[in-house]
Amino acid sequence: MTSLAQSVIARAIKQRDLMQAMNEQSKTITARVTSRDRAVSAEVDGLGSLTGLWLGPPASRLHPDALAALIVETAHA
Repeated sequence: MTSLAQSVIARAIKQRDLMQAMNEQSKTITARVTSRDRAVSAEVDGLGSLTGLWLGPPASRLHPDALAALIVETAHA
């Protein structure tokens, strides 16, 4: 194998390793947002996956469709 090919392979391996490390690190990041009316609090990880959901007392007064929409809106905030 030529030194150019070895260099390209080494570079690709390094980039793969960096991507794996970034992916693992992003899993450790979390953010929590609470809706203005305090009915919903949602927590997501660095990849945007929902990791926690809390419903406050105002949530019990919402129509199910409105509550579902508020959960999605809050998680995407």
